[in-house]
Amino acid sequence: MTMIQSNNQLIENLLKKISKDALMYRLFSTAFRYEMAKTSCLTLKNINKLTETYYQVYDKKQEDGDKVLLLFGVLQGLFVCIDSLYTIGQATTQNKHFININANPILREIKHIRNDVVGHPSYRMYANDDIGFCTLDLDQIENEEFHYLVYTFEKNVIKTQDKSVNLIQVLSNYYEESNNILEEVYGFLEAKERKVKPNVSYLISQLSFRFQKGNLDLSLLSKIERTYKETFHVQHKSKNRVLWRLRLINKLFSLEKT
Repeated sequence: MTMIQSNNQLIENLLKKISKDALMYRLFSTAFRYEMAKTSCLTLKNINKLTETYYQVYDKKQEDGDKVLLLFGVLQGLFVCIDSLYTIGQATTQNKHFININANPILREIKHIRNDVVGHPSYRMYANDDIGFCTLDLDQIENEEFHYLVYTFEKNVIKTQDKSVNLIQVLSNYYEESNNILEEVYGFLEAKERKVKPNVSYLISQLSFRFQKGNLDLSLLSKIERTYKETFHVQHKSKNRVLWRLRLINKLFSLEKT
């Protein structure tokens, strides 16, 4: 099964889950929030059709117009997908705990790349309020990779930067993150349906109390992480915000003990 097929299956599973009457009314405070989650899932499926086409034709010879049309579509589609994942997380779990896309450096850059190439190429604001513009090199759209130039005017000097992007790598990272997020949201809904709670509040209070007393309890921290993962069936490689914060605490505790 390909990453896209897995993604479609996860979306279908999620749609079935949120449409169950017994869960729907407990999850969503209004019909509008339910429709937000449902529509965002369907949007992900729509963009999957776009990326499927990209995988089929990216390494075949194309006219310049076809190259640009497909490239713009994929970049804008990824932007839409990321927004949809955030909406699904917010609508179903009331927070962003399961979504931490910025932890992936490749996906963190995609919004900037999209704005450079598709969103605002003729007028962009960069660091230190520098104004710039971008141009796409049609001759440098080759298979999965494309190049574009960024021009900025810094201290009365025109600076040019050549950027290259591997879209297959970007898509691979997107589907890895998207599939993880959809699996975790589904795990949360499963726990919600079974009325299971992670029961980590007391453990977190203990951790805080011991920290105030100067006790950096790595064993208790590990127990909190393990309990959370087991409750929601979260994978070890997950980058969600809860685990990300627990790992930051672990790193700080470990540094303090060295």
